[in-house]
Amino acid sequence: MKFIPGILIFSVLFFSKLGHANLAVIDNACSRYVNGDPSTEVGTAGVFEELGAAQIIEDGVRFLGFDIVDVGGVRNLSARFASQDLDWGYTSVSTDNQAFLCGRHFGLGESKRSSWAVHIPVEKALGLIEQGNEVEIILFGFHQINGEEKRSYSKLKYHQPALLRLLKKDISVGLPYNLEIEHPRNMAKNIYDRHIVYCLNSNWDSCDYTIEDHPRYHTNKNDLGVAIPFKGHFIVDGYITRLLFKEDIAQGAELSPTEFGLWNRYGKAFELGALRGNAKAFLSQFFTLSYMSDPVTSKVLTKIAWDIPMQHGEFLDHDSYVRDYETYLMMNFAFEVNILGSVYDAAAQGYSKAEYAKQMQQGMVAITGLTEAQTGAFKQAPLTVTYP
Repeated sequence: MKFIPGILIFSVLFFSKLGHANLAVIDNACSRYVNGDPSTEVGTAGVFEELGAAQIIEDGVRFLGFDIVDVGGVRNLSARFASQDLDWGYTSVSTDNQAFLCGRHFGLGESKRSSWAVHIPVEKALGLIEQGNEVEIILFGFHQINGEEKRSYSKLKYHQPALLRLLKKDISVGLPYNLEIEHPRNMAKNIYDRHIVYCLNSNWDSCDYTIEDHPRYHTNKNDLGVAIPFKGHFIVDGYITRLLFKEDIAQGAELSPTEFGLWNRYGKAFELGALRGNAKAFLSQFFTLSYMSDPVTSKVLTKIAWDIPMQHGEFLDHDSYVRDYETYLMMNFAFEVNILGSVYDAAAQGYSKAEYAKQMQQGMVAITGLTEAQTGAFKQAPLTVTYP
C-alpha cells in the first residue's frame, strides 16, 4: 500500500465534495393536472413546434430511471434525467397520453453534464398509473455543440408493471425488484461515504477497484479505459421472451437498448457493448433469464441476471479513464415480454400463436447510480474515479 500524506487525503476529501454535480429538482409543471385541473403549465404543444428543420441529434437527453425518495416525510416518485451541452430541455412522463410529471430545465451549457429530477407524491402517481395502460417518457432539448445549436427529441416506453411494483414497494424492506448488485459496489470503508471508488494510480485500502486489477495493466498503460466487473440480478413482472440490444431495436422504436454505461461529469457517456461495435454479440453472452411464479398473484416473473468479469468490463475509450468525482453508472434493460408466459404455456391455455403474438409487448427498466440514489429506494451509488 502506498503512503499518502495527510494533506493529500484532506485535498481529496475537500475537492470530492466540491466536485459532486447533484441533481437539480425542478417543479412539476404538470401538478395542476395531477390535482384535478385538466390544463397544465407546460404542455407538449408549442414545445415540439420549435423543432422545425433543425438538426436532430440522438441521445441528447437521457432518462436515468425512476426512484422513490422522501420529501418532507412524504414518499415521492422521482423521475431523473441528464444531458450534455444543454441550453434547456423539456421532459415529461405520461400515462395514456396525459403527462403527470413534466417541466423545463435550463442546463449548464457546452461541455457540461446537466442533471435534474421531477417529483410527484407516490399516492397520486399510483392512482394515475393504475388507470392507464402504458407509460411514455418524452425527452427534448436545445444543445450547444462546438458553438452550433442542435436539438434532440426522443420517446421511450417504460415497463408499466415494473413502475407499479416500484410504487407499491415498502422501501424499508429490501430493494425494489429484489435487486442485488455484487459488482460494482462499495466494498471498502472509504472516505467517499458510500461512493464506489476506482483508483487510477494506486491500490490502497479505500479503493473498491483499482488500476492494478485492470486486465491490461501490465501490458499497455497508455491506452486504458476504466475496467469494472458487472454482476447482479433483478426480478420483473411477466415472461421475458428475450432481451433487446442495440441491434434489435428498429430506428424510431421507443426503447433504450440493454446496455451498461459510464458518464463522466465533463465528458460524454460511454457504453460497454456499443464500444465493441456489436453490443448484442458482446453483451448477450453474459445474460441469463430464469422464470418463477409470484407467491401472491401466481403470475409469472422473470429474473434477469448478468455476470461480466473485469477482463470484459473495460470501457474501450481512453477518455473514460479520467479523474471524476461523480461518474454515473447507468444500467438499462430493454426486453420483449408476454403476460401469457411462454409460447408453450399459452398453447396449453388454448391460445393460438397469432393470439400469443398479439400479447407481446416491449418495455424497459433503467437504474442509475448517482448521489441522490443512495438515499432512495435503490441505494445505488455513483463512481468516484480518483488518483490516490
